[in-house]
Amino acid sequence: MASNLISGNVSVSRIVTTSVVAKGEAGQSTDQYNRTNSKETPKPAYDWVAFLNSISTTVVAVFTVLVVIVYWKQLRTTRTAERAWVVADAPTVTLRPENHIVELSWPLLNNGRTPAWVPELGSAGKIVKTGEELPEKPPYTMAVPFPREGTVLTPGGRILRGLTVTEAQMAQVERGQGTLYVFGIANYRDIFGGKHETRYCYRFKAGPTNTDPAPRDFYVDGPPAYIKAT
Repeated sequence: MASNLISGNVSVSRIVTTSVVAKGEAGQSTDQYNRTNSKETPKPAYDWVAFLNSISTTVVAVFTVLVVIVYWKQLRTTRTAERAWVVADAPTVTLRPENHIVELSWPLLNNGRTPAWVPELGSAGKIVKTGEELPEKPPYTMAVPFPREGTVLTPGGRILRGLTVTEAQMAQVERGQGTLYVFGIANYRDIFGGKHETRYCYRFKAGPTNTDPAPRDFYVDGPPAYIKAT
């Protein structure tokens, strides 16, 4: 009976031992599985493809914008270099003693490389007394008539402008009792369809002085509203 119990105990012991070993082996397999699956799974290759595609799309977009900017700047530079430029030369003085007048004449020139269409221009002269100034708004006398599309002014072409003052008025200017100004405006269109405006103003200087040795001539001078080029 005791032997049977011992044998039984032994048998139970063996069963328990076997069960523990089995559990140990099972536990070891689970650990190995966990360690194997705990490693970071590599990202799929398509993630990198999408990333590279987005980068390349951005680069292409930036490059396209830069090309457009460069093209636009080159176009503006080309138009500026090729467009018409209407400017006014300084007036010249011609005495007409038989008529007791002094003629002041000057040309409007197209110094550009392409034609200009001039639909409107005007000019005027004014003697400003010492201590006074020119009017705030230029009092132009507009020339008429002009065709609606404008008069064509070819490259190197000119339009003559002029006015007269009396000998007595000119004598006042010569004595320093007033300052003679000649001013004008020209509106024109270039070959590219751009609209432009030229305003010019010249001041007559009777001759050199102690403070200003510049010779007798007309010089660019006047308020900002009288001098402009677009």
